[in-house]
Amino acid sequence: MTNAASCAAWRTCAAGTFIWSEGRATSDRVCTPCWDGYYSSSPNQADAWASVPPRGPSSCAGHQYVADLAATRGPRAPTARAVASAVARCAAGWDNDGSPRSNWCAPETTCGTGRYVVSEGTTTADRTCAACASGTFSAVANTASCTEWSTCAAGSYVSTAGTERGDRVCTPCAASGYTSGPNQAACVAKTICVAGQYVASEGGTADCVAAAWRAGPSSSGGTRCVHVAWRRSGRWQQILAP
Repeated sequence: MTNAASCAAWRTCAAGTFIWSEGRATSDRVCTPCWDGYYSSSPNQADAWASVPPRGPSSCAGHQYVADLAATRGPRAPTARAVASAVARCAAGWDNDGSPRSNWCAPETTCGTGRYVVSEGTTTADRTCAACASGTFSAVANTASCTEWSTCAAGSYVSTAGTERGDRVCTPCAASGYTSGPNQAACVAKTICVAGQYVASEGGTADCVAAAWRAGPSSSGGTRCVHVAWRRSGRWQQILAP
């Protein structure tokens, strides 16, 4: 057009498009939509950025993810071949210039013992972890959930307390002790029946009942005799002789 009364402003390439060619004194700016898998978040972007590597989540092998999406940036959207090449280097842990371990790829975070995986990593996001809740544990890295501590039943006690990294350990009470409820810190000593008493029951605390008695063999150390020395209701009962 000749003899124009004024100049027109170049068009604005909105978010979701990028500048295919810049405007000049004699022509307008040309915009084009971003290709699938690419984006622009503000107007008049000169490039389209990759939002997801075209080859998908399996591209970054070896539990790695794309830490720097800008590495795929070019004068226009990079070709699928260029992105595939960069992602292949990602899987191997190498940078675009051939040097190892740079910002193109990063290893996924390891959810260590005492933690569990909230969400698995993808090609564009890291794995996220959280601590095990009280009363639970994980002893293996990257576990999907934490496990509840074991319950130490009556007749046993907690010999090792549970932590976020290990289970509670239970140990049976010795013959001379007992627990009547779960998760007890220690066993309680059973009652010792002295001379003149016999054991009415062996459950829980030994229930000692007074009775006329006759002497029987003594037991060393004050433990219960293994010999019987009193007969009651037609059954032999155990007593502690002096």
